[in-house]
Amino acid sequence: MHPHAKKEFTAFAAIAFGLLFMLLLQLSGRIFAHEGLITLWIRASLGPVTLPSPPPPEPERILDTTRPVAIMVDNHPNARPQSGVSKADVVWEAPVEGSLTRNMLIFRSASTTEIGPVRSARPYFLKWAREFDAVYTHVGGSTDALQQLASGTTGLDDANEFSNGAAFWRDSRRNAPHNTYTSSARLWELIRKKEWSTTTAAVDATARSREVATGTAATRLQIVPVQGAETIEFRFDEEENGYILWRRNRQIRDRDGSVIAPQTVVALEMDVLSVPDPQNLGLIGLETIGAGAATVFRDGLMLSGAWKKTSAADPTTVTDAQGQKIPFAEGQVWYVIVGANRGGSVAFE
Repeated sequence: MHPHAKKEFTAFAAIAFGLLFMLLLQLSGRIFAHEGLITLWIRASLGPVTLPSPPPPEPERILDTTRPVAIMVDNHPNARPQSGVSKADVVWEAPVEGSLTRNMLIFRSASTTEIGPVRSARPYFLKWAREFDAVYTHVGGSTDALQQLASGTTGLDDANEFSNGAAFWRDSRRNAPHNTYTSSARLWELIRKKEWSTTTAAVDATARSREVATGTAATRLQIVPVQGAETIEFRFDEEENGYILWRRNRQIRDRDGSVIAPQTVVALEMDVLSVPDPQNLGLIGLETIGAGAATVFRDGLMLSGAWKKTSAADPTTVTDAQGQKIPFAEGQVWYVIVGANRGGSVAFE
């Protein structure tokens, strides 16, 4: 080739190569910006790839400021079947005299047409009702409990059947003293008539989570409040997503047939105290202010922790070894008081 022609060809090739290089660079830049070279290579090699969607965030809890009602409910075997237990937001079960236990049902958002049998007040229940700022509902009570309520120092509005009979009725199908009942409608009628507050700042500050907890397997619980007391048994049921209540080897239901199956069961160890008992009724006390061991059951699992309550108005909190609140499952919470110094115990499998 003529040297001059060769030089022209070389220059032409260089220009063509430069233009082709710039075109490829621009094209690859667009591809990289749109897909990413790694993604492009994966799609070319493996075909379409579907990545797992992240779990949806838990909805933000809206704290309910509705004023709750706390209702003392008979737990004597002759009082069964009870009414309204399955519909309560929170249940407190604690020992009373005679190695029996008594329930206090907390209703905030729930409503039911029949609750009972309603029974008498005991002083330690007042402190748990106070942390909810609840309207305290009962039929009479021990001398100490009635004196505390009458003094006004408890901070509770007192819905005693003895002075508010219209909010209650007697069921002729039941024998006294297991025959007094009330309802959400009657109690709210009383609250409006008395012009008591219908809202409260004492909202449920308990940590809650829908996520399955991590802990030790525990699908069958046996809790003895004090020596000689009836064993409270809870059996975890996946369909109910809660612990079905059993006593004396029989499943316990409400009178309307509703299954009683709290989503969270919390055993709180407290000292049982001797108190003045001039009539020898077997009255006891409980050290509700302070701290102690706690065992939480949810999702068929057990989590160890500790409870703490610094005053009557302050909530009972349950925390883990790091001091963080143990989250309860969404749904009913059932507290059981265990007098470890009086032979109480907690067992599970």
